[in-house]
Amino acid sequence: MKKITKHKNFVLTMSIFLIIIFNTCLTKGNSTNQNFNFSEVKVALYESNVPWYEDMTAFPNLVEWVGCNFTKINSENIKAGILDEIDILIVPGGSNIYWEELGIEGKELIQNFINNGGAYMGFCAGAFYATNSTVWTPSSEAEPIEEDKEEFLELFDGIGIGPIYEICDFPGYAMTKITIETHDHMITKSLPDNLTIWYGGGGYFQVNENADVTILGTYALINKPAIICFNYGEGNVFLSGPHPEFEEDDTRDGLDLYDELDDVESDWPLLKQAIEWCATPSNDENVSAIPGYTFLYPFTIMSLIFVIKVKNRK
Repeated sequence: MKKITKHKNFVLTMSIFLIIIFNTCLTKGNSTNQNFNFSEVKVALYESNVPWYEDMTAFPNLVEWVGCNFTKINSENIKAGILDEIDILIVPGGSNIYWEELGIEGKELIQNFINNGGAYMGFCAGAFYATNSTVWTPSSEAEPIEEDKEEFLELFDGIGIGPIYEICDFPGYAMTKITIETHDHMITKSLPDNLTIWYGGGGYFQVNENADVTILGTYALINKPAIICFNYGEGNVFLSGPHPEFEEDDTRDGLDLYDELDDVESDWPLLKQAIEWCATPSNDENVSAIPGYTFLYPFTIMSLIFVIKVKNRK
């Protein structure tokens, strides 16, 4: 009887211990790092030869609000090696064609930067630049134009397609509803089910088959990917067709443009969490997922069942 009691107590203790471990691991997988130090993150905003005033104004205010170190860089800086000194490269929206400025040399430098642990955040034109190829329809009556430039970054395994005339004509802008597709990711875990985000000529993402891409949000009107993220080598990539950097109901973005529109909610928490995810090494992401310790769970359940049976036989 003493042997059975000792055995029962041992199994019960181990079961409780394993449950605690499992729940702790699962909790860690579902949460962001509360001690993350944004002040150590170096963010650079790419400024093209034809900078877009809106993004050149909004992003510095956003990054200051998040608490990161901030600088602006251009194609000459990138070719001179400045990417070695930063953690995240933001390529904003605008009408300029980035591949013309940066060319093959800039493309390879950015690819190597991300592959070695850096991060890329692309918005609208900056997202188009990150694709393998694009399909652009200059007017609602025009035929789509397919482009597959050697200078495209080719970070995203798929096609960027736009603009989206179901949302508004081009050129033009409107607020559009984005449906959050998953709350099991660091970037979106604390967000509401929907966001209302400023849109102006951006695209959606057609993901190639078997591409390892997380669709964070879709355009509600067309049910196509609007915001995505993925790993590239040891680094991270975040792409957005719409513009969550604008705060239409608040002046903290430094802009009084578009304030006649109703933003409904702030989109900056999305970008703060995206910056944290981008700055987190791809092999150490706090993405919500069941950890590799899942074998402990069935073992724990079996142990509890065994304890109950032993106790009932006593």
